[in-house]
Amino acid sequence: MKRNQPLHIVCLSLLAAAALPTLAGPLNPPAGPVAPTHKTLTEVEPRTAINATNTPGDADSLYRITQNGSYYRTGHVVVPGGRAGIEVSNGTAANVSIDLNGFTIEGQPGSLAGIRTLIVPGGSSLSIRNGNIKTMGGSGIDVYAQACAVSDVSAQFCGGDGIRVDSTAGTVTNCRAHSNSGDGFHLGVQSTISGCTSILNMGDGFDVLAANLVTSCTSQSNSGMGIVTLGSGSISNCLVSGGSDGIRVASSCVITRNQVSGASLAGIHVTGNGNRIEENQVSGSPTGYLVDGANGNVVVKNTARGNATPYSVPVGNFVGALVNTAAGVTSANAWANFAY
Repeated sequence: MKRNQPLHIVCLSLLAAAALPTLAGPLNPPAGPVAPTHKTLTEVEPRTAINATNTPGDADSLYRITQNGSYYRTGHVVVPGGRAGIEVSNGTAANVSIDLNGFTIEGQPGSLAGIRTLIVPGGSSLSIRNGNIKTMGGSGIDVYAQACAVSDVSAQFCGGDGIRVDSTAGTVTNCRAHSNSGDGFHLGVQSTISGCTSILNMGDGFDVLAANLVTSCTSQSNSGMGIVTLGSGSISNCLVSGGSDGIRVASSCVITRNQVSGASLAGIHVTGNGNRIEENQVSGSPTGYLVDGANGNVVVKNTARGNATPYSVPVGNFVGALVNTAAGVTSANAWANFAY
């Protein structure tokens, strides 16, 4: 209060404030039973935990998914001999999502696949993500489903392939296969694999069928081929080190902007016709670019360094001029292949 403010003015102000109506909610509850206001567990976590209660296994699986839905793991899994870790049943569970939640499926001697399916009818879909699979007796992942997606999964030290997705229109992204007895990755037709790494597997680094897209992948020190495809497709921006053939394709493929080194046979090996090989770098192989197909292959703007035979391309294909001196790099030979 200000020192000179009259006391009667302050009192009148307080009385006026006290006379204002006080607002509050109703004192009596609404008619009828009182409904709960909390969320159910299903609303908080609209998925099903993979465990012995919700997804009991059978004679050859530790856990078995038999219904459509979204599933997740809650801890580390140790799979005994004679069983798969998680099996998606045939027919009754055609649309399933599995989140490993960052946990590991670990196999004991004689175990089967980490995650597997039987042949699921057309129209099915399956996604697997976010976890680790190791030391399984079979493959880490061995699944078949249309539109199958695998992401952020690591498979290592398994007795079969690291990740095997025999599906149409499948996708594999940001996955890793290390030291498996089969291929690092094996994909079906019309699939896409990107951002994946395959290291020290006993088979091929990446074995893909027809009409596939392989991009931004790394294959290192696999015993078979680095990347191999049996039909049309695209292989781009990949890094391949070691293997028998670094990259091998059949027909109607585009191979562009890859780096291949240290293959024991050929850096890039083309066995068929109608391929385009452009802007690749191959080094340290007996043959840099080996083309078996007699016609329709285009080989332009590539470089070969330190290969015993830089280019082996038969007559009948379209090949840029070979330039092997720095003085030969001019605007007149922009489509040339280089060797040094």
